[in-house]
Amino acid sequence: LRDINTFEKSIAWLQQHEPECAESLQPHLDKMQDFLAIKKMSRGTKQVFSADRWGLVGEAAAFLDPFYSPGSDFIAIGNTMVGKLIEEDLAGHPIQHLAPTLQSVFLTLFQNNLLTYRDQYLLFGNPRIMALKFVWDYAVYWGFPALLYFNGKLTDVSFIQSLAKGVEEIRDMNFKMQEFFREWYRADPTVSANASFVNQNDIEIMTRLNAELREKIDDAALRERFRDNVDLIRDLMYEITDRVKKIQPQVETDIPTRAATTNRLDSVFESLNI
Repeated sequence: LRDINTFEKSIAWLQQHEPECAESLQPHLDKMQDFLAIKKMSRGTKQVFSADRWGLVGEAAAFLDPFYSPGSDFIAIGNTMVGKLIEEDLAGHPIQHLAPTLQSVFLTLFQNNLLTYRDQYLLFGNPRIMALKFVWDYAVYWGFPALLYFNGKLTDVSFIQSLAKGVEEIRDMNFKMQEFFREWYRADPTVSANASFVNQNDIEIMTRLNAELREKIDDAALRERFRDNVDLIRDLMYEITDRVKKIQPQVETDIPTRAATTNRLDSVFESLNI
């Protein structure tokens, strides 16, 4: 942070690392209105909702990281859950059990998403690793919490409980994959990829998972889609780790070597010379 903790230092950093961006900003430097550098932005909380009819929402509740902009997502999730508590309370229904249950769902989502960022900043400058981490992170997010949110199921406690086995498997796979990306970086910290552009719109699973968020489906179809997404995420885990270990056999991981049922990322691997 000390390299970019002032406006002048930030511009100098851009001139060195992103000269085209710096050049486009140059005519507008006099229009800068505010600048702030913050350490330790991420913060959690022990409690977000109470049966005593209060709740924390937005950044007053918890904040992950600016990268991927998850703050807006958790504002939406928190507001939806508080709205559910208000509705139940106004209808005369007790919320003594609902409040801590929704809180558990909220904090579980938060902790799982935190794995995306914790100890991962060193990877951000490595195009090979990050190109695949983008795919993984989006697949986990669109395939699980976003899918349930867009179908109005993040406050349906019994429905979420029916998915418990798959939710736990996704969490375990995400934990192992984030560790795998770190181990890959330790084995090969240098940026050794040729200049290339990986267009996410050309990756079929990315466009499909995103498009499916707009589809409203019934409970049975949603359960089936969630199970399909668990299988897809598992397949991605095997495909990515198997391919990377062929060029970096020294990468240590607990993930077993296993072929994916379908190779979905061949074009990405080819772009990255993997």
